Amino acid sequence: MPPPRPPPPPPAASPAANPRRRRSNEPESTHPARPAGRGRDRRTVQRRRLRGVHLAELGPALRRRHARPARAAAARAGRATAPCRGQRAERRAYRARERRSPGRQLPRAAGHERDQHRRRRRHAGGALKPCTRGTAVSRTLHRKPTPRPAQRGSVAIVVGISLAVLVGFVGLALDGGRLYVTKTELQNAADSCALAAAYELAGAPSIATEAFASADAAATTVAQKNRVGFQGDAIASADVTVEFSNALSGGAWLSAGSGPGGDARYVRCTIQRNGITPWFMQLLGFGDQSVAALATAALAPSQRSCGLPMGLCVQPGSSAPDYGYVVGNWYSMNFQDTGGSASYSGNFRWIDYNPGAPTPGCPGGGAAELACLMAGSGQCDLPPPIAGNCSSGGTPGCVGQNGNVNSMEAAYNSRFGLYKSGSGSYNVSSAPPDFTGYEYSTENWGLGRDAYNGDAGNGVSNFRSARAAHLPAVDLSWVIPAFFNNPYNASTTAQHASAGANRRLAIVPILDCTGFGGGTLAPIRAYACVLLLDPYRKDGGNNVISRLEYRGLANLPGSPCASWGVAGDASSVGPLVPALVQ
Repeated sequence: MPPPRPPPPPPAASPAANPRRRRSNEPESTHPARPAGRGRDRRTVQRRRLRGVHLAELGPALRRRHARPARAAAARAGRATAPCRGQRAERRAYRARERRSPGRQLPRAAGHERDQHRRRRRHAGGALKPCTRGTAVSRTLHRKPTPRPAQRGSVAIVVGISLAVLVGFVGLALDGGRLYVTKTELQNAADSCALAAAYELAGAPSIATEAFASADAAATTVAQKNRVGFQGDAIASADVTVEFSNALSGGAWLSAGSGPGGDARYVRCTIQRNGITPWFMQLLGFGDQSVAALATAALAPSQRSCGLPMGLCVQPGSSAPDYGYVVGNWYSMNFQDTGGSASYSGNFRWIDYNPGAPTPGCPGGGAAELACLMAGSGQCDLPPPIAGNCSSGGTPGCVGQNGNVNSMEAAYNSRFGLYKSGSGSYNVSSAPPDFTGYEYSTENWGLGRDAYNGDAGNGVSNFRSARAAHLPAVDLSWVIPAFFNNPYNASTTAQHASAGANRRLAIVPILDCTGFGGGTLAPIRAYACVLLLDPYRKDGGNNVISRLEYRGLANLPGSPCASWGVAGDASSVGPLVPALVQ
């Protein structure tokens, strides 16, 4: 086989072969052109010339020489070696850019135009890549992307659809919060309404009919003291409903005018708020809303109660629960106020709840301590009843007796609104009166019992009526002679109304007085509610007669005694206080 023919020598350099483009203001370069092949061998120049050149551009000999390894590589890769249509287009675009934006170039020797052009093309994009035309992948890769349809306005559609949801969430937050605040305000009003009504249900075991009317009026008045709508609107009386029942569940709820019955000890207060227009939810079709609150209250024994320093003795031969006492009956205490030891007879005694120990707030001991308790709130935090006997002092539930009862007169009579003249005496501020000072005796209440809510038949007001009218202690014709040397000043109706409190309905212990006296202690068996009937008075000598009316055990439903403190449980001994039960 003959050796391959060497390539023809390059043509002589000619200034006009491929003149370099220059700027209009650029002078001609005076540098001589570099001859081809200087400083490098012929094979190196030929290799660089062929780099990046397609086989179709070579001569037949070089084409055969260089096509064999290229075809073998293409066969192994499974690709053709012909340039793709896109590559030729890229080449033409590159040449056009070169013509439009020529750079600063030095003069080249003849025959180097193609080599310089290919060198620029190699730096711009590298060697030509083999074509993969004809396969599904190549058609997918070289396919011109189809323009997507116009998307203008899609965001507005999404926002429009989301607007209803956004309004719903805003409405739940604002309108729902508004309804919740209104519900809370109505619940506070319903709680106070029910407690006020339950307070008026105090009475005998069979609650009087007029007590329900008073409870209804008190409940409505207290409910209207509250406000709703962020404290901006008043509660109308028509929105308040007060009902009574004898059972918390399962019983009939009746209004005050429907005759609920004397055993209806539960009161329910319902307050309705209508016509609440939503702020945002009305955009979604929601109309006016209604909110209601309900509360149920009853009287319950208090955890903390205060009692007077006096006690009832167990009737001989009697037993629990009332130990021989009858509701509505009058009972007296007779003793001699001689300035020393007192001899007692009758049904109750002066007592000391903490024998041998001082009482907080009432120092001094003896009669001064008892007078302090009588003029004040009484003995609070009462000990519980006990079933056994008292063996020694300091045992809870065991009380002592103080023989000296001096200074009890002024303190006892302050509860009737009667204040003795002189310095250091009690007054309306230091010893508040009851709501009424009207006293009862056999002279003005010939019935001799049931002064609390009975009828003597002579036109004299019972205690409940006198308290409602704030009657003062004006019928003193039978009392003044005893006070002639040291007269009393009676409180006025206005003073009873403004400064009055429950001072004549009080709690006292029921004692086992067997051997009571001197150093012998008496055990507490129960606590009773009593009504103080008349002031402390003497019968012309030193004999003192004081009467009270028994109103039942203090912790029974319907007891008229009232106290302050938190409601307790069934084991509590205090008088009944209003308490929420639902």
